[in-house]
Amino acid sequence: MIAGLTRSLSQCPALRRAFACGALVGALAACHLSPQAVLGVPFEEPWLVLPLKTWFAEDRAEPEAIALCRPPICGPGLVVGVVRLTGHQAQVAEASLREPGILVRALSTPKDPKAPVRTAASSRSMAEGASRGFALTLQRRDGSRPAHGAALGQRFGPDLRLVLVIGEEAQAVEATARRVAREHLGSSDVVSPPFSL
Repeated sequence: MIAGLTRSLSQCPALRRAFACGALVGALAACHLSPQAVLGVPFEEPWLVLPLKTWFAEDRAEPEAIALCRPPICGPGLVVGVVRLTGHQAQVAEASLREPGILVRALSTPKDPKAPVRTAASSRSMAEGASRGFALTLQRRDGSRPAHGAALGQRFGPDLRLVLVIGEEAQAVEATARRVAREHLGSSDVVSPPFSL
């Protein structure tokens, strides 16, 4: 039963896996019933804001807010998350935001040469105010079934706060990432300068 489930999940398009991961996070965090809004997306239908229980661990990602909107109600499906990183994890993520090439190569090259689906990834830099990052497209090598993502990060003292967006349409993903970076990360309490690309 588990093997069949694992096999069927591995054959799902990237976006369906993203929604499944978002639903899993929601289910695991459902014991804490006070969701945190993602500023920049509505806190009402058709958006679902997932309740999160913050965990405190040094050098770990701390989720601030996660929301998702499923098609067809809001057009393209979107998953939006805001996380805070500290320590070594923040440094690694900041390096990836500056140079996403390692991530692109990892997503483009399957570990199993016999994999039934060959993928290709591409990225380009993007910025919004003091936030810097990249937009990413992952698709089959033949150009079909694209999934799009965007990551924008900004330093707040020793912390790196990230906006992560995954969706079906590149323009919607990028516009949402920019809006959330402006509204959720836009703050006057920045104590360290933004990093440069």
